[in-house]
Amino acid sequence: MPKKDQAPDKQPEKEKTEISPLDDIYQAKREDEPKDYFSTFEKSDKMAAWKKWLIGFFILLFVLAGSTVAGFFIFNSKEKFSSLNIKLEFQGPQVVSSGDSFSFTVLYENSENIALKNSEITLNFPDGFYFEESSPLPDNEFKNSWDLKNIPAGNKGKIIIKGRIVGENNSSKTISARLNFEPENFSSPFDVRKDYLVRLNDSALKINFDLPSRAAPDSRLVGKISLLNNSLKPIKDVKLEINLPSDFTVEKIEPPSKNSIWEIAELLSDKPYEITIAGSLAGANGEYKEIKAKASLRNDKNEFIAQTETNALISMINPNLEAVILTNDKIGAISVDWGDTLAVSLKVKNAGDQIIRDVAGQLTIDSTAIDWQNIRWTIPGKLLSVKNSSQKILSWTKDEFPDLLELSPGKETILSATLPVIERPPKNVSAKDLIIAVKGQAVSKNVVDLEGVEIKSDASPVEVRITTQVQLRPEARYTDDEYQPLGTGPVPPEVGKTTTYQIQWYLSNASNEVTDAKITTTLPQNVFWKGGETGSGTLSFDPATREVAWTINRVPARSGLDLSGLSANFTVSITPKELEIGSSITLTEQTSLEALDGFTNQIIQKKFDILTTDLPTDSLYAGKGKVVPAVLDAVNSNTNININANENLNSN
Repeated sequence: MPKKDQAPDKQPEKEKTEISPLDDIYQAKREDEPKDYFSTFEKSDKMAAWKKWLIGFFILLFVLAGSTVAGFFIFNSKEKFSSLNIKLEFQGPQVVSSGDSFSFTVLYENSENIALKNSEITLNFPDGFYFEESSPLPDNEFKNSWDLKNIPAGNKGKIIIKGRIVGENNSSKTISARLNFEPENFSSPFDVRKDYLVRLNDSALKINFDLPSRAAPDSRLVGKISLLNNSLKPIKDVKLEINLPSDFTVEKIEPPSKNSIWEIAELLSDKPYEITIAGSLAGANGEYKEIKAKASLRNDKNEFIAQTETNALISMINPNLEAVILTNDKIGAISVDWGDTLAVSLKVKNAGDQIIRDVAGQLTIDSTAIDWQNIRWTIPGKLLSVKNSSQKILSWTKDEFPDLLELSPGKETILSATLPVIERPPKNVSAKDLIIAVKGQAVSKNVVDLEGVEIKSDASPVEVRITTQVQLRPEARYTDDEYQPLGTGPVPPEVGKTTTYQIQWYLSNASNEVTDAKITTTLPQNVFWKGGETGSGTLSFDPATREVAWTINRVPARSGLDLSGLSANFTVSITPKELEIGSSITLTEQTSLEALDGFTNQIIQKKFDILTTDLPTDSLYAGKGKVVPAVLDAVNSNTNININANENLNSN
């Protein structure tokens, strides 16, 4: 081995030239030891393919990332999008009347640089909203969606909607809008929303009362209640309710209703819905009576929502005008006879605290039994006829009777006249002919504190019934109308000799059936019962009381007129004494009639004079009743009768 300090045969190191690694690899002319780099690659084929693939992947990834970054900068620099540039607004009234039609506008605008596709506006209406129309028309059955399709960049549009809202007064309603869209070159949906607040003020429906502010109790009250539409358009589905006081007596309500409720399909702006009421109010002086009215509208849930409610107060002022009917100076029903007179009066009194002026009084008489040609006015008045009626009116005003000009509190006056009843009933009498119906009233339209308000006081009506004419004709006869003997013995009566007479009772009845009729008389002590008979009822004699009685259960109307009369007769005898010479002898005491009128329910009582031997109704022996002394019998009594009859005929 060479020594440590011995130089090798090669050139010194400082003379060597530096070679780069690549030169070292690719230099082929170098005389240095052989290099094995490429032989290493050739030996590792699998490792070389993997490295190529990895290098390609990173190159592709780099290209994509660059494209993305480039696209981002390019997009942001030219077509930047923000939903803040999409506008959605409402234009319309902030305050509307409930039920009144109004219009509002939905405005939309695309202020972006790109178009909006699949655009749609949807509205959410509140409860009580009624859609009426829009421009353009909605695209769904609910009438709340509009398909705008594409909205180009920088374009705008509008939707005009007309409808009405029903709700409570002073409430608020919100209409919401939403615009759905997709920006062009975007696949994600966007939306913009907006709310429209509408306040409901006083309803367009108004209720007016045309009623008197003051009224007299039980006087006639007439007025109107009107429902008005103060908007310019018709209002649909309206309900009007009226609440009358419980002590209001309805005479008439037009148009008619069910339970004072009216449903109005459409209320026009120029045609009020009017309700006329007529009736009377009861109440005490100083009371207030309230009439209420309420108008409602139907909402989308078929419910009626109150829109307006108001009331009217009526002050009760009681002038207390009293009217009372008097007949024959009596209050209440009475009866009169045919041929009587009937005094009818109307007593009018101011029993209140207000002065009553210009009073008018009247009595309405409904009867066919009055002789109107011969009435007598106690207080001057006028007789008025009612067309096609049996009624007549007795009327008094201040023009005929100055006392009616003013009635101060507590003052009264009486208006009266006398009516003659005809002598006998008509042949074909009816129940109406037997009644005199009397009605009365006092009226004034001039009461202090009630000027223009009519007060009226109706008197309680009175029905005067005409009692039937029951007639009894008591007669003492010796002969009948044909001069045939009914009695025996001397006429004139002679002392010590017995003479018999027949007592006849003839009963007739004019207009009303009577029942329980009884005719009685009493025989003096010197007159003796000889028997009797009747075709109706029962005829009897009581020796103890010496009473003769004829009782009849029923006496039909028109008996003795159109029908046969009822009769009874009995025979009595006398034997005069000397102290009776020159005097007529009483055959019966007064005769009494008592019966019940079945129509008037009045007891009929009549008395008739005594019957004597003077025989005033016997045409042959009238006036020949004084007792004479006894004379010798020249001929029998029958001969005397025949002779006297012949003499009487000759004298006639």
